[in-house]
Amino acid sequence: MTLDFLSRIEKKISLVTGLSIFDIIYAIDLIAIFIGANKFSLNSEIFNWGGLNIGDLFYDVGMLIYSNNAPIIGIIFCVVIVLMALGADNDKMTKVLDLLPKEVEYTDNTVGGYNPYVAIKRLLNLMWFIYHNLWIVFLTLVILTGKFQLYITNISMENSEAVYYLLLIFNFIYLLFLLVKRLFYYRIPRYLHHKKIDDINNKSHYLIINQFEFKGTHYYFVKDLLLDNPLFYFAKEEDLGFANKMTIIVNSSSNFEEIKYEFDAEMKYRGLDRISKLTAELSTFLKRNDDLS
Repeated sequence: MTLDFLSRIEKKISLVTGLSIFDIIYAIDLIAIFIGANKFSLNSEIFNWGGLNIGDLFYDVGMLIYSNNAPIIGIIFCVVIVLMALGADNDKMTKVLDLLPKEVEYTDNTVGGYNPYVAIKRLLNLMWFIYHNLWIVFLTLVILTGKFQLYITNISMENSEAVYYLLLIFNFIYLLFLLVKRLFYYRIPRYLHHKKIDDINNKSHYLIINQFEFKGTHYYFVKDLLLDNPLFYFAKEEDLGFANKMTIIVNSSSNFEEIKYEFDAEMKYRGLDRISKLTAELSTFLKRNDDLS
């Protein structure tokens, strides 16, 4: 119940600010460091759970990762990712992947299998988690446990200040980017009426469900294949003069029946629905005669 409540709070904060909870915490950490980290330390008893000091435990583990070992960990990740990227299409890698279970189709209309590019993406996500999310948690605990000055002293003794400042600056630049994006970036629904379709015959972008021609003008009932949610267009050609034509969107909707109704109404208005019915009846008649003969 408590975790569910905290999850809802986190989503609400992210929706309002445009920042993840980690980025908000990091912004607070920067303010604390600027003002004086020791002013934000909590009572050490808070971190004592059953005789074990959680703050000390996390500090010791964090020092193992975010000291001189941090570049080594990063290099290992990069080497593995590069080798996997280079070998993804290699015959030997293909043979190794062939030993794994084949792709499986599930009843919820999904498929599951093994792919080196999926592994690369997950390794990159793990790197981001270590050097962004987890480092912010570590820095926050260092401040709250009152160990910030000790941390600075330790990294100075280990000559690992570069790691600290690199992570500090990298995450600050990312935070700055998010703030700029939140202030200036916008995303609104597109106004598609009378919008030009560059190449309606591009089968990877558009599916032509139905079409007809009337007096040299083509009319189309189209589905856009690139969008996450299905969108249907009623489109037609417009004569620009000098034998130039352009296909434009007359109407668009996520409702299949709405665009189908408009397309059928246009056919009926042009009298082509009767021609279609006569053609269908003639085709049926001819097929029956072929069967009889």
